[in-house]
Amino acid sequence: MIPPTGPLTLATLGTSLTLNGGWQAPLRLALESCSGRSISVLNFGGGGMASDWGVLQLPALIAANPNIVLIEFSINDAYTPYGITLAQSSAQLSVLVDLLRNNNIFPVLMTMNQTHGDVAQWRPRLADYYETCRHVGLATKAPLIDNANVWASYSPEALAAAIPDGVHPTPEAVSAVLVPLAVQALCPLI
Repeated sequence: MIPPTGPLTLATLGTSLTLNGGWQAPLRLALESCSGRSISVLNFGGGGMASDWGVLQLPALIAANPNIVLIEFSINDAYTPYGITLAQSSAQLSVLVDLLRNNNIFPVLMTMNQTHGDVAQWRPRLADYYETCRHVGLATKAPLIDNANVWASYSPEALAAAIPDGVHPTPEAVSAVLVPLAVQALCPLI
């Protein structure tokens, strides 16, 4: 799935945390540094989107022929107005992993940040959706970049500073968490 030499293409598939997260460029630089390879990044994020939408993006994503895809949807699967159950989230993440693998693309699951403040009421079971993502990773043997565990250690004050609107971390804050974890997970593979 991942060629042993030459340039790589990394795609990111997820929510607004992917679309507007600002972490792809720092991640690309860090991965190029650790691997010595040229890496391009394709952003398949969608604001307000969940895993059901992610499954619909697979034809375009597969046509782009990336080597690796980072997948994050749990934060919006947990958004109560969408009505996505834990079982549906699990099934859709499993479909994403399986279909990417069937097309010789290496899937990597990700949990993301905590929410806080008034907006947290719309995701009361976010921890359960992150746990579901972890279970899908174990069941499918897909690697997991577990950003949520780091964010869970933040104090309320630190969360407020890093995530001013309660959902979307600043690019600097998300990069400080995500990039080292992604490098740790991906560099041995590339």
